[in-house]
Amino acid sequence: MVRRRDQKPYSGRHMRDNAPRQSRKVACMVLDSLDAGVYVTDMDTFEILFINEYTRRIFGDVTRKRETT
Repeated sequence: MVRRRDQKPYSGRHMRDNAPRQSRKVACMVLDSLDAGVYVTDMDTFEILFINEYTRRIFGDVTRKRETT
């Protein structure tokens, strides 16, 4: 059972409502742990939505900018 800091159990609603946020957090942690460049762009606008830590060290924070070709 998952518990809050005050040791009371989380409600099913809390778990359901926070699942997408938790999934994104875990995915970002995994992608940030890679020693390879990873980025995600919007295929319609070419806006950069995500870059991992490795890529950020090389290029700086370029999220929300448009990819140029």
